[in-house]
Amino acid sequence: MFKPIYLDNNATTPVDEAVRNEMWPYFLEDFGNPSSPHFYGLRAKAAVDAAQRKILSALKVDEGKVILTSGATESINLGLQGIAFSKKGAHIITVLTEHKAVLDTCKYLEGMGTSITLLPVDPNGLINLDGLKNAITDQTELISVMHVNNETGVIQPIPEIAHICHQNNILFMSDLTASLGKVSINVKEMGIDLVTLSAHKICGPKGSGALYINKKAQDKLNTPMIHGGGHQYGLRSGTYNVPGIVGLSKAMEIIDEINGPAALKEMRDMIEDSLEKLGGIRINGRNAHRCPNVSNLTITGVGNKELFSITKNQLAFSTGSACNSASTAPSHVLTAMGLSAEEADSTIRLSLGRCNTKEDIKSVVEILTSAINRIRKYKMEIRA
Repeated sequence: MFKPIYLDNNATTPVDEAVRNEMWPYFLEDFGNPSSPHFYGLRAKAAVDAAQRKILSALKVDEGKVILTSGATESINLGLQGIAFSKKGAHIITVLTEHKAVLDTCKYLEGMGTSITLLPVDPNGLINLDGLKNAITDQTELISVMHVNNETGVIQPIPEIAHICHQNNILFMSDLTASLGKVSINVKEMGIDLVTLSAHKICGPKGSGALYINKKAQDKLNTPMIHGGGHQYGLRSGTYNVPGIVGLSKAMEIIDEINGPAALKEMRDMIEDSLEKLGGIRINGRNAHRCPNVSNLTITGVGNKELFSITKNQLAFSTGSACNSASTAPSHVLTAMGLSAEEADSTIRLSLGRCNTKEDIKSVVEILTSAINRIRKYKMEIRA
């Protein structure tokens, strides 16, 4: 059966064969509960402990704790709520283009008495560092800025943001979900205190993620989100998802093995260079440093739903973030960057991954070129 070429790796990725093989024994012979003291439980606990060490190694940190969660959304909630509730009247700074997991959690926290500041971005999706400095108050406990924007691929200046945080004795949290495996990651050098991530964006299983917290953050983050049993340092109770945890750690271990940043950039540039020749193509975030696997394109005169409808049997791409699929509103990321609602509705996201090849990309260019020309020609004929 023919399957469309997959171009939505920022929504999710196929599970790598090596990851599946690593997980399989923990569904069968090593099925024990890590909290049980017998042979089967100890086998499972050893796997969990090894997974936590692998995650620390992949993040290039030598201290701190890894809280194992159901994914980045839970990790974000645990980090934001944990810090917010550690101090009455706490102030948190984040960005208008953050993932909805951050923005919606901050909206909830605001209703609970936490002060929230949402920083604007420029037309390239970047925050202003002077604006960040000016937003800091005596009550600021946490600044949360994602490393790579999941819709545009724009990379924020994380080390510089971290430096501002630490100069002011403020914790810094960053979501690395969209950057792992696509750009170089060294959490210690980057200066991040809390890291959130998800397995299914790096060819691992859905339903598995982590929150990394360094020693400084541990002293502040002491409010659990899930109660019952006191698991994971009392911060996240519940039976460990051992196969998912093992799968996450294996995915992080092999993260750079296939289609590294150079290969992804080459394929992305093939698409952009070819489509730009059609005219009326805007590459959002182009003048910023971008993640090599993402192309966010506004196509003048072509609605993204029209384009999707014509190509859906050939291509699988996104007309926005998968996490906002229930909303009919235009992308909050694009409107924050200055695009109109009409422009946002003429925008598609192509996100590449290890399943893509150069041969795929040649076909992608041909299919999109034909569809764009077809839609534009039809509209010109209607107007005539």
